[in-house]
Amino acid sequence: MRRWMVRAGFLAVVAAAPACGKKAEAPAAAAGATAAAAPAETPEQAAEKAAVEEVAKASLSAYRDKNIERLAELGPPGAKERTIFIEPRNPNYERLLGDSTWRMRALKAWDGELKGMRIGKDVAQVRFADHPDVKGQVIAVELTKIDGKWRFHDLIEQDKGLYTRSTITFSLPSAEELKKAREDAEKEKGATPPTAPAPTGADGAKAPMAPAPAPTPVPAP
Repeated sequence: MRRWMVRAGFLAVVAAAPACGKKAEAPAAAAGATAAAAPAETPEQAAEKAAVEEVAKASLSAYRDKNIERLAELGPPGAKERTIFIEPRNPNYERLLGDSTWRMRALKAWDGELKGMRIGKDVAQVRFADHPDVKGQVIAVELTKIDGKWRFHDLIEQDKGLYTRSTITFSLPSAEELKKAREDAEKEKGATPPTAPAPTGADGAKAPMAPAPAPTPVPAP
């Protein structure tokens, strides 16, 4: 399974309405070794980074405050019309916004700073907190670009090794590739174990069943 697999979450519920292995951290440089300088950002990358940071922080603040209307404004077109499926009376509310969930506990612990970004052509993942339950994992907010604008998509669980504190990576699979990989992972989870093939004869035909053993004769008294 690829390292950025996540559970279906906030936008999976909204978008679907009305249906309701780890990568190691980079080793520390040996003493006296000179670290390679990070390539300078282009003006386009700097603008993209600023846009992602703005939407990520706004999304995290709205989610933490359980401001569903604002979160829908930051989400994809049409999200506001489907917020009924995550209102308090809906079962999805507790799963996605309940105070005891990993999502809300991570948001409550958020210090307002972003800990790393991974930006692609139409998807961005921004780490903001360590996972409250799973050592070695972090929580990130995922954004997707729609019609040239970054939009909130979901909160996701990821391996910590995907990030370093001050690294911004401008390479990620496309949103379509991520979607397909996650669908494939869900199919793998639900796959049933293969059954053993029926025995075959030398010519490839199914081997006949062995005849039942003859009953043991019972002597007459």
